[in-house]
Amino acid sequence: MKTLDMIGKACPIPVIEAKKLLLHMAAGDSLEVTVDNQAAVDNLKKLAAQRGDDVSSQTLSPKEFKVVFEVQSDPGIVEPVEEVDFSCDVGGRSHRVVVFSSDIMGVGDRALGETLIKGFIYALNEVTPLPDVLLFYNSGVRLALQDSPALADLKALEEKGVDIMVCGTCLNYYELTDQLGIGTIVNMYSIVEQLTLATHIINP
Repeated sequence: MKTLDMIGKACPIPVIEAKKLLLHMAAGDSLEVTVDNQAAVDNLKKLAAQRGDDVSSQTLSPKEFKVVFEVQSDPGIVEPVEEVDFSCDVGGRSHRVVVFSSDIMGVGDRALGETLIKGFIYALNEVTPLPDVLLFYNSGVRLALQDSPALADLKALEEKGVDIMVCGTCLNYYELTDQLGIGTIVNMYSIVEQLTLATHIINP
């Protein structure tokens, strides 16, 4: 049995990592995933249902849950079905822009917001199709700095062809220009152009 410890990992990282392992497992194999919240358990069960795998769960403590997949199909059978289920493609030509106007996600506890935004950027690497542009302005520019906890995931997106644009005025305002770790510095004209061209704008 393979094991996957996802304690402390923000949604949707547990599902993404489990999906990666399951793609290479054969019928009769088992995968045990440990998570720390019920939402992750529910998401993993949904993944099992979509794949056609048997699944069971166990509550070990209020902050520890175990989910066990019993793989029912070989990789060559499961993978095509999974690709259809997880595709976000709606067809037609589109221009997807993800806007980061803050270095946290949502309003409330800052530590939680930092965890959520890092998980969101990680998950962007797994969606289909990928966004075309990531646009950072206001305090969102901090996510593109050299010491950003999301820097590795942003570099992975850039390597896949995603354009990363960072507001120059914002970097100057926060005196962070020399700390930029990734992306192209752009002006307000470029920001307006991207938002005008966008068919989908996502603001986490």
